[in-house]
Amino acid sequence: IAVLAVIGLSIYGADSMVSCVAAVDFGTSKHAGTAAGLVNGCGSVGAILGGLLPGYLGTSALFYGFAGAAFVSMLILLPHWNRMPAAD
Repeated sequence: IAVLAVIGLSIYGADSMVSCVAAVDFGTSKHAGTAAGLVNGCGSVGAILGGLLPGYLGTSALFYGFAGAAFVSMLILLPHWNRMPAAD
């Protein structure tokens, strides 16, 4: 149990750093909280679906779903590839 606690603490720190940095980069300082909530909310929805869908559809459908989600997110983020937020 102690090993799992150490692993969980290590993962939580890295996840928090990445999600907060991404939120501030894309949401500016005014809307960083909203952006962080959306980033973490999407991760939570993915974890829930990742646990439910393989039981209903099988593992191959899960991987096709992940590939589709990655493709859709690429299309959404493509117009913002070189965009930088305005300085505060």
